[in-house]
Amino acid sequence: MIENTINFRFPKKEHLTGKINIERLLKEGKINKIYPLRIIYLFLEQNTTEPKASVLISVPKAKFPSATQRNLIKRRIREAYRLHKNLILKAIPQNKMLHLGLIYISSKFSKFSEIGDKIRMFSELIRFDV
Repeated sequence: MIENTINFRFPKKEHLTGKINIERLLKEGKINKIYPLRIIYLFLEQNTTEPKASVLISVPKAKFPSATQRNLIKRRIREAYRLHKNLILKAIPQNKMLHLGLIYISSKFSKFSEIGDKIRMFSELIRFDV
């Protein structure tokens, strides 16, 4: 009997990279503010070589001048995404892929559980947006 295993990994190939991809996301993507995150997302036609979802995580230097503070917040966002990734992947329609930008907009630290709740809310939101 084969079990459906949940993949909780966040490999490098799922990171949104490249100037063209990032600029396209920022220009054409839909924006939702689910405090403390600004979530920008864009559905594209599925490419066989790219993953189903690619993610960009950003914390502005203006709000957190210390690199250690920015890295802490990025780790929390990355971990919350990693744990809720399967909910987002289920919401993406067949033969579509998702470019996703998670930008931290608060000037205060948020708890990991709060960030996780907001990513879960986003997964429910995109289910109805397709």
